[in-house]
Amino acid sequence: MAHENNTVKGVLPLFLMKSIIFGKRLVSIPFGPYGGICASEEKAKEALLAKAKSITIDNKLDYLELRFPNQPDVDLPQYNLYYNMILELDDNPEVVWTKFDKKVRNSTRKAVKSGLSFSMGREHLKDFYHLYAVNMRELGTPVHKYDFFKNLLDEFPDKVYVAMVRHENKAVAGMVLLTFKEKMISGWAASDKRYLDMNPNNMLYWDTIKFGCEKGYKSFDFGRSLEGSGTYKFKKKWATIPKRLYYVYYLNKATEIPEVHPSNPKYEKSIRRWQKLPFWVTKVLGPAIRKNIP
Repeated sequence: MAHENNTVKGVLPLFLMKSIIFGKRLVSIPFGPYGGICASEEKAKEALLAKAKSITIDNKLDYLELRFPNQPDVDLPQYNLYYNMILELDDNPEVVWTKFDKKVRNSTRKAVKSGLSFSMGREHLKDFYHLYAVNMRELGTPVHKYDFFKNLLDEFPDKVYVAMVRHENKAVAGMVLLTFKEKMISGWAASDKRYLDMNPNNMLYWDTIKFGCEKGYKSFDFGRSLEGSGTYKFKKKWATIPKRLYYVYYLNKATEIPEVHPSNPKYEKSIRRWQKLPFWVTKVLGPAIRKNIP
């Protein structure tokens, strides 16, 4: 924290993460698309960055990673391949509907005609977690533990929602939705690929967007995507505005910027091995690994 005359001028949340595979580092913030320095004055920003660097050096860490939602004025290496996809909302959902790609509208109409239903509530969390765990195994990525999501709901009961799409009472697509001030954020989403021909993801996003419009939110953040990826292209069709994220690094023991993401060829073999593990094994082992992947 930076303060002057008993007045807080800035804060910088930092999380220490240790891994045999990914090394030791400070991250602001892990598991989220952005974080970094929050300060009202340049002097406070400089002081917070200097302190973060000294903590990295004193603890013999590999590097410091700061995730900024806007271009920071710092002379440090950057990795800027990620984008957040932002949709501007309106009090009238039909105004937003007309902005969508024609294929998005047609697919959403098909979802409605397929007999799918949408609802919102924390009672859907267990069903969401199952969908999420299955999806992560298919992607070759370790899962968060169930308590990670439960604790979010317990800590922020009025700020976190669970959206669910069902077919004949079976969960087929779900999302953990975060809210802050006038923004909604898709934190985590998952679906059952056996039902993709019914377009449950279209209902999931459209009904969540309608919910946001009716509640008075001004924007919906579809979440982070790598530039040019399949999810990036999917979200672009929803009339979103790509907003670049700026990941800044102070390299201490590390010699180059780490590229910790599934698209990195370096992790291809590990991903394939994970995909072949029994589902129950990935649920047991996944959280111990995932907690150290920022």
